[in-house]
Amino acid sequence: MGFAFLPRFTGCGYAHEATAAIVAHGRTALGLTRLLAIAAPDNTASIKLLAKLGLRFDRSIQVAADSEGLSLFTTDPAPAGAT
Repeated sequence: MGFAFLPRFTGCGYAHEATAAIVAHGRTALGLTRLLAIAAPDNTASIKLLAKLGLRFDRSIQVAADSEGLSLFTTDPAPAGAT
């Protein structure tokens, strides 16, 4: 999952509504057990939203050599011993 909104549409609840629908559809209609999402590391609002939807930080990734790093989130359980 990934989402981006123009500034005038942030804080309106669209991200929560859309991602909650994606999670529900993925789990029920598609039978997915693992979901992934990305967010900019400094986007605290998106990170909080992903946590509310049951995703946890997995690792930092970079999709292209000349791009900024992203945070990858997953619905997978945390590895044993992780905090």
